[in-house]
Amino acid sequence: MDSRLVLPAVASTVPVFLLVDAIGAARGCFFSNPQLNIAIVPPGISLEEPVLLAFLAFLSITLHQALARRPE
Repeated sequence: MDSRLVLPAVASTVPVFLLVDAIGAARGCFFSNPQLNIAIVPPGISLEEPVLLAFLAFLSITLHQALARRPE
């Protein structure tokens, strides 16, 4: 896996997902429980959310590359 390609992909994906989260939280589609999170940032996104989104983006890249390398 080439880190020169992964970092820009993750760094450009996380803000888009955070925007979608912010819109969904502002509309009341989902929310974060303050008792289960370190802090809640308005409009209702947990402080841990960017880390989770970065992990999910990295995981999807890893799975994509693993499936692309498997023998047919």
